[in-house]
Amino acid sequence: MTLGRDLFQKTLKPGATERQTLLATRLGIVATAGLAAILVSFYHDSFKAIWKLFGSLSASALLIPMLMGFFSKKPLRPAAGVLGLLGGIVGTLGWAFVRWQAGPRLGAWAEFEPLYPGLCLSALGFLLGSRLTRSR
Repeated sequence: MTLGRDLFQKTLKPGATERQTLLATRLGIVATAGLAAILVSFYHDSFKAIWKLFGSLSASALLIPMLMGFFSKKPLRPAAGVLGLLGGIVGTLGWAFVRWQAGPRLGAWAEFEPLYPGLCLSALGFLLGSRLTRSR
């Protein structure tokens, strides 16, 4: 999946030219590299923690929309997929930030992985997107 082709050209701007799609892809690569640089600055102690966070982000953002796409008998609304993806990202990054800020004050909750709130918010976003938007 690329931000340029799959998100920009197919969803945000279906009539995009090849040049616009290439620019969106390049901007997506730069944004991803910027996010990685920011994460390295926060998690400088462990590259494993960064890898784990990226895995949690990917899984929480994509798992629910993809599974629903595979197993749904009806066509799905695009808003459901987008809200599911955004919910997964917000939930994972949000809980990672809470753990980073609160640390040991969370007690046993400090060990709760960011993947799980991300999956919950992804499912919630997917359901809201499928219920609150009108069909085509």
